[in-house]
Amino acid sequence: MDRLRRVLPLLGINAIPIAGVFAGGWSGATALSLYWWENLIGSLLVALRLLVHRRLTRKRGYGRLHLSLTTGNGEGGSAREWKPGRRPKIARKGSFVGEFALAALAATAVHGLVLWLVVVKVLDRSPDGSALRLGVLGVAGFQLAAFLFDLKGLRHRSFAWVKEQAQATVNRVTLIHLVLIVGAWVSLRGGGTGFFGPFVVIKAMADVGNALARGGMNLDTPEAPAWLAATMNRLAPSRGDFGEYWRELKAEEGRLAAEDEQAQR
Repeated sequence: MDRLRRVLPLLGINAIPIAGVFAGGWSGATALSLYWWENLIGSLLVALRLLVHRRLTRKRGYGRLHLSLTTGNGEGGSAREWKPGRRPKIARKGSFVGEFALAALAATAVHGLVLWLVVVKVLDRSPDGSALRLGVLGVAGFQLAAFLFDLKGLRHRSFAWVKEQAQATVNRVTLIHLVLIVGAWVSLRGGGTGFFGPFVVIKAMADVGNALARGGMNLDTPEAPAWLAATMNRLAPSRGDFGEYWRELKAEEGRLAAEDEQAQR
């Protein structure tokens, strides 16, 4: 049921630009502009989920960072330093809500800049205002329905669940604007804009596929894959046993995940 709840809104959200492009004759500028609004509204609703969940549960996970790309541990060292026998320092204090808001808004801002360059330099036309407004209303309606559905049982959701929503949102916004960069480059080199029709289909397939994958098999095992451990030990034999390091790292991640679920006093 939870997997179905994830997939149905995504199907509705992605059906709008697909129908617009292939049945309504939308231009690339209109369809791509809709994706920017989808990202913006989606990010705001995820931030609101985090705020409500934090208030309802007071989980300790909100007191540390989870999305940063840096590997520093705040003490001048490497967060994931490969030294078996010493506990990896991967906890970083800070506001998770603030971290997500900054990451999502920064990614959305970059997406907006790339979109502007694509519309001006590649498509050389403005989006259809009327079609875009209808599309935004439709997408926002599906996103709001998903939010209200989540809100009903949010008090009983784990911190790991909301963290996954935040991470998936940031990854998705980043992926879309990277694909836009590649698509713009292909279009400029080829002199056409045929890339943007297939793009809406590929994006829809990626969204649904990711939602299904998140509810499926977990490959983050407590033991390192044998091929990976053997490769790392061969590449850096002086740094110790990689399998031991992996076990220590996963044990620390498990300890922190359990701590994240505890209520603050």
